[in-house]
Amino acid sequence: MKDIDIRNASLTDADALSSLWSRFLREQGTLDPKLAPSADAVERFRADLPEWIHDTTRVVVVGERRGEIVAFVSALLWSLPPIFEAGPELYVEYFYVDESHRRDGIGTAMFEAAKRRAEEMGAGRIRLAVADENETGKKFWTSVGGRTVVREIVVPVHGADVPPKAPLGFTGNQ
Repeated sequence: MKDIDIRNASLTDADALSSLWSRFLREQGTLDPKLAPSADAVERFRADLPEWIHDTTRVVVVGERRGEIVAFVSALLWSLPPIFEAGPELYVEYFYVDESHRRDGIGTAMFEAAKRRAEEMGAGRIRLAVADENETGKKFWTSVGGRTVVREIVVPVHGADVPPKAPLGFTGNQ
């Protein structure tokens, strides 16, 4: 693929990655309101990014075209519980190509970079989740050899989706 530089992310990419991250979150929220970003999503991303970049069990790769970061992938090495025979996998948490740069091979190049890193890390396969409403994403992952193994189901507890009273879990590196 010409005129695309795929490389490991660095701390100097934080502003560009935050902007791309914001577009990713807005797009996901448009696909399904349950995936809408929290008010502090970008701040949490910026707090986590340094740790992600320095973590040797993670992959954070950017795709850059003419000096502009237009794609990123964030993934981590993990394993299924030991009751399963499968070995380590690379779990893709986030994979995004800016809409204006799609359908020109950047996604495939980003996937190939992640696949090489998975092999280097000893992972036997790549695992990911894609929003059920994301037809483009599902077609892309199928085109690179992906197949559905497990379908994740969400069941509202109160008969309708009700957000939690307070955010749960990690609140950022402070």
